[in-house]
Amino acid sequence: MMLPTEAFHITSKCYEDPTSDLNTQKQHPRKREILLTIKDWYSKNSFIRCHTSGTTGTPKELKLNKKDICISVQSTLDTLRIRPHQSAFICLPMDYIAGKMMVFRSLLGKLEMVVVTPRSNPLEQLTERVTLGAMTPHQVSSSSAKDLKKIDKLLIGGAPLEEHIIEKIKGVGNEIYETYGATETLSHIALRSISPTLMFHFKTLEKITVYTNRSGCLCIRDGRFSPPKHIETNDVSDVLSPTEFRWIGRKDHVINTGGIKVFPEKVERTLCNKIPKPFFISKERDPLLGERVVLVVESASRFQLSNDQISELNPYEKPKKIYCVPNFERTASGKVKRRQTMDKYLKK
Repeated sequence: MMLPTEAFHITSKCYEDPTSDLNTQKQHPRKREILLTIKDWYSKNSFIRCHTSGTTGTPKELKLNKKDICISVQSTLDTLRIRPHQSAFICLPMDYIAGKMMVFRSLLGKLEMVVVTPRSNPLEQLTERVTLGAMTPHQVSSSSAKDLKKIDKLLIGGAPLEEHIIEKIKGVGNEIYETYGATETLSHIALRSISPTLMFHFKTLEKITVYTNRSGCLCIRDGRFSPPKHIETNDVSDVLSPTEFRWIGRKDHVINTGGIKVFPEKVERTLCNKIPKPFFISKERDPLLGERVVLVVESASRFQLSNDQISELNPYEKPKKIYCVPNFERTASGKVKRRQTMDKYLKK
């Protein structure tokens, strides 16, 4: 059956009895998966099943407590000042927590859902203004600034925002936030304002505080729950205050080259406006340095870096080799699977 090419609405009537619509034989797949998510919420189970994205390994199934989801949803609605009878833009798949959370925000916040088929530029299907939306960086990158104005309050998550995307959207004018969180934290626990004010750090939601452990990784104390939840991450961060921090990079991505620690994400932020193709920084064994920095570019043809392109990098950060591969391995939401890409093309 053909998927819809324009947005359609799911109203509170469907929230109350999703089963009746599910029994309709000519139901298209997108609406059906939304209704199944609603049905799952109203089931007798005390938990919701979802999966991690699989960026750093095999996707894992998680069971998330519905009471915890309610607390997380209310926290977001309060922070963004979302009121009943406003609208929510649903453009993410239901396979992962980000898509499901938008449905749960609609249910608990009494919002009308405006639904489109997940794709690179979902805003092409939207012909009206909506209150709240959530998109991936890839979707935002593929959308025009004009289309992004259709969403009053936009959350962007799933992967770190690259500088070229920030430059594109920081002047749009509506409320745009980069989110920090994970499936294990029940969606985001902190927001970074991109528009109308550009901030360079994340600020936690109410009742959440952060600190770092001995490894410099971010630890979260979530006081929204009783007793408070304590979560340790693998994200090396610079904590500015108990409620503010800067994200530096993943601990498990760190490259130890000649005794110097290099964060791939930091190098990528420096190079992102200088390399016109998708790329990431990785590592390989080196007989002298232990590990060395390499650049992996999504390109069918040879690629070279000029001295001007790497002039802002210190000697240890500069790629010692460039690999070109035809296609990166990606998750369903568009995030690059670094390790899987390396394993597929370069570790034979």
